[in-house]
Parts: sequence; structure tokens; C-alpha cells
Amino acid sequence: MSILGSQYDVIQKLGEGGMGVVYLARDTMIQRLVAIKQLHRDGGSEEESLGERFQAEALALAKLNHPNITHLYSFIPKEDTYWMIMEYVEGKTLEDWLKIHQKITHQLAASIAVQILDGLEHAHRKGIIHRDIKPANVMINEDGEVKIMDFGIARMRNAQRITSHGKSVGTLEYMAPEQIQGHEGDERIDVYAVGNILYEMLSGSTPFQSDTDYRLMKDKLEKRAESIIQYNSTVPVSFEKIIFKALQCNPNKRYKSAMEMKIAIEKNLGSSLLDQSTLTDVLQASQVFTEPQKGSEIISVNKIFARAKSISGQFKVPKATKVHNSLLLLGVSILFCAILLIWGGGTSKEIVHEKTPVASEVTWTEPENSPQEVVLNQTSSEFEESPNEMYKRIINNTEVIPEAKEEIKKDISQPTNSKPSNQPKKKSEPKPSIIPEKTVKKEDNVKKPVVPNTPVKVPAGKIISITLKEDLSSEEKERDGKQIQLICNEDVVAENRVIIKKGAEVIGKIVDVVESTHSRKKALIGFVIQYVIAVDGSKVKLKSKRYRLYADTQGIPVTYKTGETFEAKLRGGKVR
Repeated sequence: MSILGSQYDVIQKLGEGGMGVVYLARDTMIQRLVAIKQLHRDGGSEEESLGERFQAEALALAKLNHPNITHLYSFIPKEDTYWMIMEYVEGKTLEDWLKIHQKITHQLAASIAVQILDGLEHAHRKGIIHRDIKPANVMINEDGEVKIMDFGIARMRNAQRITSHGKSVGTLEYMAPEQIQGHEGDERIDVYAVGNILYEMLSGSTPFQSDTDYRLMKDKLEKRAESIIQYNSTVPVSFEKIIFKALQCNPNKRYKSAMEMKIAIEKNLGSSLLDQSTLTDVLQASQVFTEPQKGSEIISVNKIFARAKSISGQFKVPKATKVHNSLLLLGVSILFCAILLIWGGGTSKEIVHEKTPVASEVTWTEPENSPQEVVLNQTSSEFEESPNEMYKRIINNTEVIPEAKEEIKKDISQPTNSKPSNQPKKKSEPKPSIIPEKTVKKEDNVKKPVVPNTPVKVPAGKIISITLKEDLSSEEKERDGKQIQLICNEDVVAENRVIIKKGAEVIGKIVDVVESTHSRKKALIGFVIQYVIAVDGSKVKLKSKRYRLYADTQGIPVTYKTGETFEAKLRGGKVR
């Protein structure tokens, strides 16, 4: 089917909205795919207003030329209607992308938001306010680019108003409070929407949820959104503050521009933001996903690469960690040599010519120009074991006390066929085995150790008791956002193995501090519990409520005391 003469062949209908129909077509003159938007012409009472808005969208797009905004190629009035010929963006909307990934790390979310803010800053400098920024209007294309689209209700600064006074335009979940009240608004409307999107990317839902539009509007005008950290404990308090500043009900308290918000994010996260090349690689890899991720885990860059590779085999997986300490590598090498000697009964001379097993077991590959991301609480079974993790696992299964080290030295220095000494043997305590042993054939004269390498699934949802190891006071403002120490009060058993010991270290973070000297508020100290250290040295993520202790009256400090007990829930993962 051809439209507008023979130049455009329609391939299929892509969608339909309030203003028009969008088709996928091929430009036969230059052989490229395009999106063609046709204005509805139904003779209704709003036809004239729709026509003006359609032309306003085309005029807005014509002024814009930015990699994070879809391009307008042509605007054609014909056959008593209007046609817009636009760039065709193949990929997923951010809305569809989030349905698959649900919650992502703050580094990845911030990197996507910076791209959106870049595009908005360009539009704002051209005097254009989008007014309907939401995940459905942000595309992630197959090349890993973030693009803003649908300027259908965009408004040019100081232009004549198309909508009636007091009438709201936009999507309610992402609308700024002043839009709900029917005010015209300015660039800070788009800033509010980006804050909304960031909140959703990190927590899995928009800041306000309600069964009715009335209740949703009332909440947006009167309430403050719940803390993101209770849904995603990896989010820094300082970054959460940036998001909540963008979500201020009063526009005068928000960032004045998209650029100001972008600078705040970049200054706050610094080098942890993904560079453009890496973000492109990540978003491109994510295109292979079609099914939503199970559970409520937080999706990181490493997990996207690893799962994309497992699905398609095309994407390289970055190293989960780098070992920079040469002494650590030396220790690993020496330990493995000792184990091999005990295992095989060989001599040190034989071992010298063997390759160290560490290098052959590290199978990670690394994309070019990729940052070495160290993701906290990484327990996904897709990841190979790094030298650091391998070292920790062996050490945790090996209590190498000085006496044991001496025995290893003796095994190395004495030939296996040496005669027993006539000297009387001293009684000694039983020696701890390096690793669990399994008896082999009698003629081997040695017991070959077997490394337990079967991962055990953490019982997700199990509630454990935890005790505070230090006082937390409302008067220590400088500790806001800092880690706190707790201990686990019980053993956690899975598949007949203790995977978390009683007394294990638990880490939390202070997220609320209001001093008693505050002029208007009561003193407050609050924290969340983040993770516990398992027997293999890995970090098992925990979910806790946001514990808060308020003063009864203003001017009185409050303190959580050492020894107070709290609860947290295991979030899953695997422990070796």
C-alpha cells in the first residue's frame, strides 16, 4: 500500500493515539524505514484544536536536532489532513524495558536519566517543553540509544496556548502538581517527570499509587513519596535526595533546568556513571530479553551482560571483580601449590613447572572500554568464580593455623617413601583438614581433598533476628548515609548446610538523621539493614523495613542502643 504518491510504501500499522495513526513505511526514494504519523480527521468538534496541536508538534520537532530526540524528516499537508514523516526507532520503549528488568542499579538508572536530560536540555534551549515525559515516550533502540519521542502536547515557550485554561494535559502518573492544577508550567515540569522516571527505575513503581484518579491527584499534591531505599537499599542517600528534589511539589524548590539536574547527578555519582560507549553496549545487550526477570532482584550491568550472553552468546561478560593486590595472588598460588602437593604426593620440583590453576579457571571476557564494575551482593549463579572469590572460599573452608602450615612444609620437604623416624612422637591436637577429604585407593598413601563447590540456594523470605553492635544517635548528623554494624543472632541452614553462622557480620546504613536542635522537627534516627556475610565470604542481601526512632517532644535527642534487636528478611541468591 502506497501513500503520498509512490514514495512511501506502508509496511504495517504501529499504533494509534488520540491525535493520529502511526505507520511503519519504507521511503522508496532513499530506501530507509520511516515512521509516518497521520492526523485523525473525523469531523469532531476538537478537529481544529487537534490540527493546531499536530502542526505545533511538527514545528517543535523541526527545531530539534539531537541524538536523544527522534528526528522529523518532513511535514506534508495533503488530502485534507497532515502527515509527519519521522525517524523510525526500532527497539523497546523504556516502559517495555522496565517491565522486563523491573528494578535496576542506581548507576544504570542515572546513566539513562542523564541521556533523557541531555535531550530535554536541547529542547528547552530551543524554547520547547515536552510536558509528557514518561517511560512510554522514551525509546531504547536496537543500537543502544536513548531517544525521546512524541512531542504531541509539547509547548513552545511564549507561544499561544492551545489547550483551555484550567485543563490538564499529560499522563497523570507523571504529571507535575502544577499540571494537575491546570497551570501552564515551564521546564520544571519535565524535570519533575524525570524524577518520576528515576524513582520508577529504582523502586519498580511510580512514587504514588492509587485506585482512583482523584486519590492519585490528591496524594501528588499533598504527600511526599516513600523512601526509595526501602525498595532498593543500594541507592545512596545523596542520590535519593537528588530525586526527591526533582519531585518537589513546589516547582521553585526543584532544579531550575534539566542541565542543573544533570550536573547534580554527575557530580554526585562521578566515575560510577556509565560512559556513553558502555551504556550503549548494555542497552544493546538488553534488547535480547523478552521475558520479565523473576523475583525482585536489582538488575546490574553485569547481570544484563551475563544473561544476554546466555541467551544469544553474542555479548561479552565483564569481569565481576579485579584483583589488584599482588600479595593476594601470591597467596592463592602458594595455597594451590600446597593443595596439589598434598593431593598428588608430588615434590616441589614437579610443581615448579606446572601452570598456576588460577588463570585457567578465570573465564570472564571483557567488552572494550567497559568499566570494571564491582556489584555489591552479587550472588547470581551465572557468574564464574573470580580469583578473589576463590581465595575467600578456600580460606573460609581452611583454618590454616601455624601448626597446620608447618605440617604442609613437612609434607613438601620430606620424600613420600622416607622411613619413619625413631624419635617419639609428641601428642598433638587433631589437625584441621585443609578441605573436606575423601579416602581413595590404599596404594595412594594419601587422602585426596575434594573441594565442596555445589552452590546452595539462600531461603528467600526467611526472617532472621539481628542485633545492633553500636549506638545510633540523632545527634551524629555526620553519620548520615554511613554504614553501621550489626550481628546475626542465629544460624541459617539450607540443604543441611549452615550457610550463615550465628554471630555473622551484618551491615546496615543510616538513612535518617534529624538533630534535636532542629528548629521545626523532632529528633530522628533511622536506618535500613542491607546484607549479611555468609560462610563463604559472600554478601547475602537483606530486606528490612526502614527503622525510625522519633523523639516524643522537640528538642530531645533519641538513640538506638547497642544490643537492641531487629528483623530482616533474606532476599535470595546462592552461597557456596
